[in-house]
Amino acid sequence: MIGITAFAGKPVMSILTIEGKKPNASIENGINISVIPVGSPDDDRTEYIIKNSGPGKYIPGGLTCKFKIKELPDFVSWHESGSITSEILVDAIKNLDFLKFFPRDEQVNTI
Repeated sequence: MIGITAFAGKPVMSILTIEGKKPNASIENGINISVIPVGSPDDDRTEYIIKNSGPGKYIPGGLTCKFKIKELPDFVSWHESGSITSEILVDAIKNLDFLKFFPRDEQVNTI
């Protein structure tokens, strides 16, 4: 796990790289064994996940960082060695762009 911070040292986003070849949502989101799930996994899958996902629930999810007024989820990646790569860093920055973390001025400078 590595963190991306602002120049002032405040956390912006965490990057978690898991060793493996095939992503697994159960591993990425975790299971809180001290919480009793609502319903049964045999119920409607979507409803089960919605009822049991979030902080303090059976499927707590990953870390989030609050920077200024934005809350950013952790960026989870998978790599055979569990190491960070330049591709993972690029994907993490693309994720920040996708989440509209960086302000954009839509006007184009024509000079």
